[in-house]
Amino acid sequence: MRKRKALIGLLVFLLISSIIFFIARIFLGIQETSARYAFISTGQTSFSTTPFYFDIACNNSSPCSNFTLPTTTYTVNFNLGIMNFIGSDFNGDDIDYQISISDGAGVHDAYDFSVDGVSAANDTITKTILGGSSRTDSLSITLTKTSPSSIDNNVYFTVSSVSPYTKSFTFVVTVDRQSLNFTVTGNPTNWTNQDVTLTVVPEASNITAYSFDNGATWQSSPSKTFSSNQTVYIKIRNSNGDTSGTVTENITKIDKTPPTINLPNRITITIGDSAALTGYSSVSDTQSGVDSSGVIFKKSNNTVVTNVNEFTPVGWYKIIATATDNVGNTNTVETSIMVHPPTGGHYVLFKQSVAGVGKNTGGTTSGLFQDNADTGADASCAYCSQYYYSGPTVDNYFSFAGSNKFRILNIPTNYDIKIIGNISSRTQRWSNSSIFSSSQYTAWQTWWNNRYIYYDSNDSNRLSFSATDATHIANATFYAGEIDDTRVNSIADIINSERTHSSGTGGSSASFTGHFAYPNVSDYLKAGNKQETIYDIDSASIANASTFRNSSWLGSGQNIWTMNGNDSTLGSTQFWALYYAWSQSGNRIYGLTTITSNYYQPVFYITEATILSGTGTSSDPFTVRENWDWFDNAQVLQ
Repeated sequence: MRKRKALIGLLVFLLISSIIFFIARIFLGIQETSARYAFISTGQTSFSTTPFYFDIACNNSSPCSNFTLPTTTYTVNFNLGIMNFIGSDFNGDDIDYQISISDGAGVHDAYDFSVDGVSAANDTITKTILGGSSRTDSLSITLTKTSPSSIDNNVYFTVSSVSPYTKSFTFVVTVDRQSLNFTVTGNPTNWTNQDVTLTVVPEASNITAYSFDNGATWQSSPSKTFSSNQTVYIKIRNSNGDTSGTVTENITKIDKTPPTINLPNRITITIGDSAALTGYSSVSDTQSGVDSSGVIFKKSNNTVVTNVNEFTPVGWYKIIATATDNVGNTNTVETSIMVHPPTGGHYVLFKQSVAGVGKNTGGTTSGLFQDNADTGADASCAYCSQYYYSGPTVDNYFSFAGSNKFRILNIPTNYDIKIIGNISSRTQRWSNSSIFSSSQYTAWQTWWNNRYIYYDSNDSNRLSFSATDATHIANATFYAGEIDDTRVNSIADIINSERTHSSGTGGSSASFTGHFAYPNVSDYLKAGNKQETIYDIDSASIANASTFRNSSWLGSGQNIWTMNGNDSTLGSTQFWALYYAWSQSGNRIYGLTTITSNYYQPVFYITEATILSGTGTSSDPFTVRENWDWFDNAQVLQ
């Protein structure tokens, strides 16, 4: 009986003790040691003991104190579990809790976050988990970086119970930025003549391969060098095997092409020409453009030249043309310039020096003289002499195809050349000449001008010009004015009459246009070097006949018709002639009637454009050339 009472008392004691302990645990917050469970992908991991029923779990290795989330964008997601139980025990009360983020120092983080799609205000969101049974809030957490340039990738998460108990958990989420975005550097915006190296700059650190041909080939280096303009298709690949989209980079500023210089194979000029060398060239560059210097021209001795007149004397010269573009590419082209002597009367003056000006009164002087007012110079008159040959020995020989049949009388204002032919072998009356079958002036055009023939067919000195030779004979102006014999005339007076005095000897003008004529009186007078005395055409005077003949390269032992009539009391029945005075063995200008038979010489003009060679001597006459081969083939490039 006693034992039974003791056993009953012990049981009552234990029951009362258990009730007291239970009540104390409730009021004192005492909980038993138990395992906490984290719902993670790699298994369950226990947490440390907590004083009340509140726990968390996240989808990374336990504990939730820190974990890393890889991402290729600016947004990451993970799952967070909030539990009101530990082990098999649960909280009977509802628990209010907060989730907040920071940079670890209490500063607003560069990320915004949301819970189950609800954005947190001020980096904090408050939620409640119900009590009364074991419950879990399975939350979807989203982090979005609002400042992509921010360096801070560590996000401090704090989960805290608010009521009825206070408990806080903090863990760090490290966002491992694995972006497939990238930029490309090295593509120039200004022109260059160098290779271009493109360098890929990825945002992520786990990029392992780079492609510059849209994925056809891959390389470990983020850089590639290109030597020409092209479109480059760039991709990157990370350590996870993820491949980016294609970024197109257009390389358009490489210029390795020098400018294009266009020049003729050879420039041909006449000595004395003046023209900028740039007028013979063009330069272009379709990329960076030609620099402001344009084309620079140099001689073979490296002397810079700008004008064709810097190439002297006549000859063949090398030209080196250089152009540079705006990035330093240079092109050099060689050509040459052939400097020809002038043509026509210019050529004669080019080869011979002027011996004097005006009248030749030197007595012993022979050569080429320049006309002035005393000898009939008139700059407004195309076929008036501006240079003439005077004296007994002059180098004025002229030929077609090497035949020394002609000599030069003068060079008129237009730089044609007035030629005089050999004396005929037969004599001819002026009045009944077959050449002048209708009138003294119109017949030149109907006979000589059409046939390019001089003298009749029985004359041993008959001239017949080929069609080629005829192209060099000018349709010129000749003067046939009458000259008065009643007074002593100056050469200037005689020339003025020849050009202006038309009455008496037929025709309505002192001049006519044609291809052939006779010489003028002034041609014979000016051919002598005693012009201070040889101007008297008074038919009664023969005092200076010997001097006249001996001082002139046109002195002759025959009577030769001139083109000019005698304006005297005899009317138009006389024409002036170069007359041979037997008694003096000399010449004079003498009026002869038209029924008199005399010899004659043709005169005609060679055009200014006629190419000539030679120096005018008897052995090297001025000779008509049909092209410049005779000159060009003799030149050596210098």
